[in-house]
Order: sequence, then C-alpha cells, then structure tokens
Amino acid sequence: MAPNPFLGVVLHAIGGFAAGSFYIPFKMVRKWSWESYWIVGGLFSWIIAPWVVALIACPNLLSVLGSTARSDLFWCYLFGVLWGIGGLTFGLSMRYLGMSLGYAISLGFCAVFGTIVPALCNAKFIRELMGKADLSNLAQILSQNFSGIIQSAAGTTVLAGIGVCLFGIAVCARAGMRKEREVQADQKKATIREFSFVKGVWVAVFAGIMSSCMAFAFAAGKPIAALAVANKAPDLFKNFPVLIVALAGGFTTNFVWCMILNLKNKSAGDYVTGRGASLLVNYVFAALAGITWYFQFFFYSMGTTKMGRFDFSSWTIHMAFIIVFSNLWGIYFREWKGSSKRTHWIVLGGILVLVASTLVVGLGNYLGRPSVVKVAGLKWEQPPAALKPALSWALDLSDPAAHGQEQTAYQILVASSPDALEADDADLWDSGEVKSKRMLGIPYEGGTVEPRTCWAKLRVWDKDGRASAWSEPVKGMTGPTPSSGPAPK
Repeated sequence: MAPNPFLGVVLHAIGGFAAGSFYIPFKMVRKWSWESYWIVGGLFSWIIAPWVVALIACPNLLSVLGSTARSDLFWCYLFGVLWGIGGLTFGLSMRYLGMSLGYAISLGFCAVFGTIVPALCNAKFIRELMGKADLSNLAQILSQNFSGIIQSAAGTTVLAGIGVCLFGIAVCARAGMRKEREVQADQKKATIREFSFVKGVWVAVFAGIMSSCMAFAFAAGKPIAALAVANKAPDLFKNFPVLIVALAGGFTTNFVWCMILNLKNKSAGDYVTGRGASLLVNYVFAALAGITWYFQFFFYSMGTTKMGRFDFSSWTIHMAFIIVFSNLWGIYFREWKGSSKRTHWIVLGGILVLVASTLVVGLGNYLGRPSVVKVAGLKWEQPPAALKPALSWALDLSDPAAHGQEQTAYQILVASSPDALEADDADLWDSGEVKSKRMLGIPYEGGTVEPRTCWAKLRVWDKDGRASAWSEPVKGMTGPTPSSGPAPK
C-alpha cells in the first residue's frame, strides 16, 4: 500500500471531526433523560456499528471469535469494561462542562494517560498480568520500561510533552473557574443545562485515567487479531474483531449504569413514550451520535496506514483535530457566552497549549522512529548433534535513505510461543544489545535445554544509533534433532 501523507491527514481530519462532533446530535434529542439517549447511542457505537463493519471487512468473523481462547476473550472484554467506565464518565464531562471545556480537559488527561500507560504497561506487562500476576515481576517490568523512556531523547521529549499537556489542562481549568464566577446561573443553564465545573473536572480526570484501559484491551486482544489475519483479514482491519469484544465490555458498563439511572430517575418510559417528544426523532439522533462516535476509529485506522514514514504523527494529528473541532462547535453553540474577554483569551491559550503538547509528543515519536534499515532473511541453522543452533540474517538497504548505512549492533529474542515473542517476552533467550557487525552464525545461547520448538525475532542498530523495526518471527529448534543435517556452509 503506497503511502500518501496528504490523504492520511485528510482521513485524520475526518476522524477528528467525527470524534469532536458526535455529541451534537444528542442536542437534538428532546425530553429524554441523559441516561436514555446515552445508552441508545451506545448501542449503535459499541454493538451495532462494530459488528456491521467487522462482518464486512473480516472473512470468517464468527470462526475467528469462536476459535479464540476463552481467557483471551475474557481479558479483552474485562479491560473493555474498565474502559467503558472512562467512556461513561467522558460523556458525563460533556454533560457538566459542555463541549469546549469538557473536550479540552478530558482529552488532555486522555492524552497524558493514553501516552504514558501504553509505554509503561506494554504487551509484556499485559501478558504477565494475564498469567501469573506476580507483583514483583510486574514492578520489574514497569521499572525497566520507565528506565528505557527516561534514558532516550525520544522518551524525555514525550515526557516533556506530557508536562506541557498538564500545563494546558491547568490553564483550561483556570478559565473554567473564572467562568464559574462570572456567568450567572441562568446563563450557564441556557447553554449547558447541568453546568458544574468542580464536578465536571473530577469526572474528566477519572475519564482520562480509565480511558487508557483501551490500550490494555488491544494488547489482550492480540491473539484475536492474529486469528483474523490467519483467516485472510487485511492487516488494516485485523483489530475490528478486537473492537467487537472490547466495545462489548464498554457497552456492559454503560448499560448497567444507565439502567440504574433509569430506575432512580423513573426515566425508563423514555424508550417507549418519549415524554411527548417524537420517539422516532430521538432514536434517529441518538443513533446518529453513536455511529458518528464509532467513525473516529474507522477513519483513524485508515489514516495511519497512509502516513508512511510519517505515521509517528498520526496520534498527534488526530488529537489536534478533535480539540480544534470540538472547540469550534463550543464557540458555535456559545458555551462561553457571558464570560469576560480575558476568560475567552485564557481558554483559547489553554487550547493552544494542548495542541502544542501533542506536537511535542509527536516530536518525541519522531525522534524514536525506527531506522530505515530493515532485517531481511532471518533464519535458523540447525547444526549436527552436539553443536548449538545458530541464527543468520542480512540487511535490506533498499530504501534510498538507507544508503551508506550499516549494522552496528543487534538484539535477538527467542520465546517458546508466538504470543510471548509478540509481547517481547523472551522466556528462552534475550541476547540484549550486542555491539557487533556480525550477521552470520550467531549461536543460540539460551542455556542447556531439551530441544524444543521456539520462535525468534531480531532488530539491529544503524550507525546513527537508531534501532530497526523487529523482523518477522521465524520458527526453529533450541537444540539439534535426530534429523538435523550438516551445518550450512
């Protein structure tokens, strides 16, 4: 698939527009309680749309889900439940703060936790959590990941971006407190029916923390994505079955809470009577809001594939467009009417700082981009008895930018299963970073174990000190077998 960064930016803009606009159709719902229109929209965004899209895009979808281990489905669903709490409270932040301030603060915290949590709690951490859940091992993985972040220019730049983001959140919070003092109660209710700054900020903080659980859901759902690809789903769409499971968890959380509110507020009749409003109109606009929300994932995933070497910027572009569009809508709906010009300038400054923070994080991603040097032809060499297996490879320098490059170091990971290897859990051997230009006959040093099937992958460092992407995994044996032939020459 040929990269097209311009098209990628357009797709990200459409996704950002969808994410920044999904709440608008809810404003057209009349005489329904919040919990009623929220769960109707959720039915379309978390159940109907994911199933329809996945059925169209992924062959043998039912077979993929039916073949997935129950434990993998459970963990993906559970993290979806936790993420659903974040989605629920994100909706509440719109309810209490409005679109402009609600999006600024909620997305600010989502950016912070959505950046730092996946970096610290990587696939290896998730696999450990889903398995033995040994607290000492989990703490060690977190420590290693944090050390890896702060010891690189890319990592410290990302952390600086998070700091800028927190400052932007503080500026927006300052504007919100000024609005709380300046705007009369009746003016607040005229634009945001249930405006409450203090309650809204606490909800937004909690929403940002819990929303990061989607990173865990995707990590836990890797076996589902692998089965989708094995059933000939395009790599572009492999996570659509994962979304079915994770979003079902999110729907569960929201459904339970909304039903509780229906009972408490005696609003269950909304679904059948509409309280005098047009029932059809309410369902149509709630469904439109839900489908619009889902399309942010649809266009974001496509936009990423078009960015080529610039895919590091995808998340920052997406976040920037969401903030821009949500605040344009906030201005359109006059949510800041009645506040002073100084307050308007403060909230504008906070929004600009938040946009700037995404650019700083994007710079960190750029600094941490993989080398243009690629590993090619990684293979196992099975020697005669009494000799260790070995690995050999070559370099792919076909990219014009790789001209004059060379290998200066390598790292080999060997694991007992493809899932462990994908999670970077080298339970058989991790060579660590070895300073060497050697590429032929690197002996397996995983200890004296009985011959067993294993999987390996490799990355190399170029002369600029940048690591390549990991190679494709290759299957081999940790020791000689009776059928092992002469060692290759």
